[in-house]
Amino acid sequence: MIGYRKVYFYNLPNGKVAPMAFKSGSSSLAVALRRHNEEIFNNTRARGQIGHKGREVLVPFRDPLERFKSSMWQIQRRLPITVDEVLNAIEAGHFYDMHFWTQSSLLDLCVGSSGVSVYRFPENFGALLVDAGLDAEPPHINIAKAKPILSEAQIDRVSRMYRNDFELFECIKTGKWNATD
Repeated sequence: MIGYRKVYFYNLPNGKVAPMAFKSGSSSLAVALRRHNEEIFNNTRARGQIGHKGREVLVPFRDPLERFKSSMWQIQRRLPITVDEVLNAIEAGHFYDMHFWTQSSLLDLCVGSSGVSVYRFPENFGALLVDAGLDAEPPHINIAKAKPILSEAQIDRVSRMYRNDFELFECIKTGKWNATD
């Protein structure tokens, strides 16, 4: 399973940062930042950087099964590929599309930050925005229009492949979880 090796972090208005978490609110966060200050957002250096630079990190974390289905929708817009073909390629280590990278690997890249807070996406994305110093009304964009319906066997495979993500997602029952707990 391929995970994030390095990640782009958005600079938030209050000095915190948030990772570009594919299929877990990164497009919505970009729109919220642009709404907050178009001029700053358009300046690449002000917008963000690789790494957290020791700052506090706010991480959106999505239900892994929903994220997988949304990722399938995303890739099927570009490629004629089936769920089983994607699962086979991921299991064989031959599929590197960023939308399928593990979310748990994002937390590995937060080591050395001054703190990490994790939020369920999309249900607690508004709380992340407030903690980021942004408008609490989350823009929801890049919504999957036709997610695939997975068989029980496919769901089992996804559950095994993203086991760590499923375990971490269960830790966020209240909507926000401090990763140092």
